[in-house]
Amino acid sequence: MAAPRWAEAYVGIARAERGASRDGCHCLGLVALVLREQAGIAINPYADLSADDLPGIFRAMARDGVLASWLPAMGTRRAFDVVTMLAPVVGRGGKERMIEGHVGIMLSESDVLHIDRGAGAAVAVPLTTLAPRLVATYRHVSLVTSGESRP
Repeated sequence: MAAPRWAEAYVGIARAERGASRDGCHCLGLVALVLREQAGIAINPYADLSADDLPGIFRAMARDGVLASWLPAMGTRRAFDVVTMLAPVVGRGGKERMIEGHVGIMLSESDVLHIDRGAGAAVAVPLTTLAPRLVATYRHVSLVTSGESRP
């Protein structure tokens, strides 16, 4: 399944250290921008926090109770599901390790939009290209249909 046409408006948005706008954003900022504009869901993008401190963003989300609005996605992935991925971080002593520290937003059951550090911008790619880094898929509670079971 191809990415929807509306996704074209987000491809190429510049990666920024901080932010959640078309002028530039980090990965969670991009997810927040798409959810707000395309699904009418407002989430805090933590745009004031550094993209290089994604563990700090996740801690802030936990502290603020934001994570309660997200459920593990059941069944087939679909547009507006959020995928979490492994991302490299440099720890003490300069040693790099992989942590669950990057997010993208599903455009369809097979395509994802995310900020690609190498490209320095938002890209739409088949999820299969990110499969080795994929950790989990979440769905906002407002997008869970009545026929879906909740964990």
